[in-house]
Amino acid sequence: DQNPKLPPPSAAGRKRIETSKVANVKILAAETIDDVLNLIDENVGDLRAPAFTPINYSTVFHRLGRLNKANRPNAKQRRYLEKRGAATTGPGATAYVPLARDARFVKLQIALASELRLHRENPPPLESGHGIFGVRECSSILWGLANCGCTLQSLTESPHAPEMLPTLLQIMQDFESSAWQCQARSISHWFPYDPVRVVNVVS
Repeated sequence: DQNPKLPPPSAAGRKRIETSKVANVKILAAETIDDVLNLIDENVGDLRAPAFTPINYSTVFHRLGRLNKANRPNAKQRRYLEKRGAATTGPGATAYVPLARDARFVKLQIALASELRLHRENPPPLESGHGIFGVRECSSILWGLANCGCTLQSLTESPHAPEMLPTLLQIMQDFESSAWQCQARSISHWFPYDPVRVVNVVS
């Protein structure tokens, strides 16, 4: 990435950056969905520290999506399940972990909504070590949400964090077209949204 030179972090910023790096290593090392959800329980929510940074949110949603995607039945398995009358898509699908109903996943969404609102309304100074929600981070979050079984309807009608998706999309609207790399653009298209409804949500 051709990023401008960033100002040196403050003492608190250096600590936050190091903590973020450690959290990312743990997220990537997690082998099961439950391992990732336990890390979330330890690192976000309430007033506990350390809080996740944008890169941590990006990594954790992508990791959850990747692990949950691996649980999807293939075409042959879907036909077998359908013959037996079992659901093969959506929240009731046999091979999906019901993330949306897990309190730890709900906590993650609430924390992300709060962090997005902070970056949207009062962006922290770069030297604070908070990082930014760039194209790559936002695209990975969308991909992760889609592969965790989230939809436009489920997110915008969420009783916990209905502002999360609209705020994320508002941030994405501000990106310069030149900032979109092919991979980030294709990843973000994994999220199953209808463009007209998205505009209404953001509005």
